[in-house]
Amino acid sequence: MSVTCVVHAASDPEIAGLLQAPETIHDFLGNATPGRVGCLAGLFGGRAAKVVQSSRPENCDLDKSWEALHFVLSGGREESPLPAGFLRSGGEYVGDEDIGYEPARALPAAAVRELAAFLSAIPRMTFESRIDQVEMARLEIYGAPFPDDPEGLAYLVDDYERLRSFIGQCAENEKGILIQYV
Repeated sequence: MSVTCVVHAASDPEIAGLLQAPETIHDFLGNATPGRVGCLAGLFGGRAAKVVQSSRPENCDLDKSWEALHFVLSGGREESPLPAGFLRSGGEYVGDEDIGYEPARALPAAAVRELAAFLSAIPRMTFESRIDQVEMARLEIYGAPFPDDPEGLAYLVDDYERLRSFIGQCAENEKGILIQYV
């Protein structure tokens, strides 16, 4: 089973509404809501949750490259402070709604402006120069390109560029973001 990450644009009023009524996140993201499970699964705490890709047009799907991006931006695999650690930590959880692997995290527009400034200071070539494919393979960083894999390296750098552009657009449009793992 793979873990993917999608970053969604959201206005501060939308984020405030989601934080006040977390159960509305399913509608906001276009996800199916958690469903009923059978008798035995219910007895053992199971619950069915069909999670589908977001139908919202304003998102950046990072697929499996999210941990490799986090590693290059923050210098490690563990949680780290904002802005560098935004993919792994920071922001506020939107309740405890099951939308994948954890509740979505929300960062308001002010945090996204700081994040955009941080990312704009790391152009493509600088980002690419920070990638240590051998070290990422040694540490088994999820979604990292294998050593001597130019296509995987290009994929990671392209994902960074898409993310940087998306965050820049969010900042220009005074939007915050929601980070979702599915």
